[in-house]
Order: sequence, then C-alpha cells, then structure tokens
Amino acid sequence: MRNILLACLILNCPFVSAVSYVTVNFRATLQTTTCNISIAVGSNTTVNQTLDFGALTMSQIEAQGSNTRKDFSLQYNDCYITSSGSTVKHTLNWIQTLPKASASWSGYSTELKGGEVGVAAVLYRTSDLNTAIPLDPNNNEKITWSSTERTNAKLPLTLVLRPASSSTTVKTGIFNGTLTFTTIYQ
Repeated sequence: MRNILLACLILNCPFVSAVSYVTVNFRATLQTTTCNISIAVGSNTTVNQTLDFGALTMSQIEAQGSNTRKDFSLQYNDCYITSSGSTVKHTLNWIQTLPKASASWSGYSTELKGGEVGVAAVLYRTSDLNTAIPLDPNNNEKITWSSTERTNAKLPLTLVLRPASSSTTVKTGIFNGTLTFTTIYQ
C-alpha cells in the first residue's frame, strides 16, 4: 500500500488528494457615538453664536489690535456610545472639523467675505496665528484636532478682521459673514 501511495504522490493520482473547507463567521455590534458640539465665546456656550466686533474704523482694522481679534472655541461634551440598550461615556479617538464660509473673496480661500466693504475675516488656530485656515465652500481641508485638544474637549480658534486682499476700495457698511463648522468624530 505504501508503494501505491508513493507512486500516486509522484504521479499525482486524484483519489489521494482531499479538500477541506473551513467556514469562519464574523459578528460585530455597531455602535452610535453622539456628542454635543458647541461654540464658546467667553463663558457663553451655544450651538449658534454671533461674534460681534462692534463699530470699527479702517485704521483699527489695519492695526489688527485687540479690537479686530475675537477668540472662541469649538467644544464637545456628553459623548456617549449607545449599545444593546446601555449608554456609556466615550473618549474620542479622532475628531475633524471642516469650516465653510458663506462666501469668500475670489481667489482667496482663507478670507471670509462679509459684504462689499473691503474687509475679510480670517480664521486661525489660536496656537498658530501665522497659518490661516481655508474657508472656501469648495475646499475640503479639515482641521484635525490634536490629542491635547481632544483631551481638553476644546479647539481654540481666533477670527481676525483685516483688509481684504483682493479689494482696494474700502467702504463703510456692515460686515456680516457666516462660518459653518461640520465636525466628524469617532
């Protein structure tokens, strides 16, 4: 018999080979993470917020002093995962925010346009006032929160008014622009 098996192995006989099938089943429970995201200006926290710069002259805006800068933050709280009828508090693994302007100056994706007054609002991370954040509605650049920002549950931001790069005419009037922050997290 041994000689037959050896001969079959050498000649590749079909009756000696065998096939085994193994089935592996996978199962997962999908969970929903929900957080409350709000905007905080000083001690005032709400979902919709207005940053009022007040009445400014162009020389104040050009000087970019304390009157032309507003600090605020995006904050999250009450992050929960709901699974199998129970709810537990959750620590976020990552969080990204996409800021979009109601309008931006043509060719200047970092400048929020708030009318035809020749002024732009520019958004920065408070920790980096040298790098403007793109706001163009067609842009998809997201702000990725750092581990410290996630731990603190806060993304500190600064909005600065300045003369618009594309405008040479400055007019009196009302600057009124809107930023929408879309936040995704896990």
